[in-house]
Amino acid sequence: MSTVMICWGMGEGYGHANKIACVTGGLEATGLHVVIAARDRRLMEGVARRRGLACEVVQAPVLPATRSPDVATVFYSDLLLSRGYSDPDRLVEAIAGWRALFEQHAPDVIAFEYAPTAILAARGVDTPRLGFGTGFYYPPAPLPRLIPEHMTGSGVAHDAGYDTALESVNQALHASGLTPVDGLEAVFDPGPVFITGAPEVDHFGHIRRDGRYTGPVSENLSPGSALEWPQGKGPRIAGYLKAGAPGIERVLLRLNRVRARFVLHLSPKKGERPEALARRLPRSTNVQITLRPFDIDAMARQASCFVCHAGNGATIASLMAGTPVFGLDLHPEQGLQVDALRRAGLGDGTHFHAAAGDIGERILALTRHGSRERQRARNFARKYGGATLSPYRELVSGVARLAGGA
Repeated sequence: MSTVMICWGMGEGYGHANKIACVTGGLEATGLHVVIAARDRRLMEGVARRRGLACEVVQAPVLPATRSPDVATVFYSDLLLSRGYSDPDRLVEAIAGWRALFEQHAPDVIAFEYAPTAILAARGVDTPRLGFGTGFYYPPAPLPRLIPEHMTGSGVAHDAGYDTALESVNQALHASGLTPVDGLEAVFDPGPVFITGAPEVDHFGHIRRDGRYTGPVSENLSPGSALEWPQGKGPRIAGYLKAGAPGIERVLLRLNRVRARFVLHLSPKKGERPEALARRLPRSTNVQITLRPFDIDAMARQASCFVCHAGNGATIASLMAGTPVFGLDLHPEQGLQVDALRRAGLGDGTHFHAAAGDIGERILALTRHGSRERQRARNFARKYGGATLSPYRELVSGVARLAGGA
């Protein structure tokens, strides 16, 4: 039986785990054995178990954060430097960890989800490989900005960290006995790439020239149940937000004043007990807050708008239900997703920490019958609805061919 190793080394949360599980299910159906090297092993094991997968899950090497979260992430070099790439010695250790996993499991194919360090480590391995994931994981060359220049001011027009990050990468590659790279673009270049989505929701769809898209798939992010809506009048609005986001109470107070009915899941921050979370959150008759995940697919179909942090998974799940998205982004990746929604006329949004008093009116604008966003979201669902019948078929077939299992 041929083995496929899926590498997840950067990023957090269910968006990564659910996407990997969705792909793994397709690969196992073709008779392939899958080993997942996961940044969050416990989370990945839980998702795999709930989906009845037979895969093996192992711990991926994890680089510790080396920059304060308060440092602005304007360029991809900033992203790498904040994720451990400022320390060549630590990077050498991580590369060695990935190479040890490749040697131990001897995969016939290596598939990268979001794993820049694994991409570097695989430069010394003679194994077929490919990448899959959102457009953010595989930016076009030259590396684009993560925050538009007009939002950062003239003081950060130059990518000052590029040379620093490149020097660190090449020091680590040299120490690992691997060939240096000419530019940071190589860190995000695994070879063939399948972008899990569509051009409309690609973070860089407006500048990417040769994207290979799998088509969007609702990955059943939260297999919970549908919930009852609050009584009263007004449009139905569902949402997923992080209870640990700074200022969440202020945002909820603003939503309480909106003439609409909300069902919101708030995921607790690590270590916070549910009862403590419930005590600190403002309540109202028109906003129902649940600490348990609900079925996004079902609730989005019943809603006129979906409010979230513009993560790619939740965004696609809502659009596949024909519902526009209002994004409250927490970091540049999500901000770029909001930009893509606006360009495609599929939603709106703002930076979470800058959420002003007009967010209620902007959310309501998306819910109105005949709004451009509602119509385009329905068109999106009609256009791509067939993708749910065979999730990531082209990607799975491509991996199987490389493994000789097709």
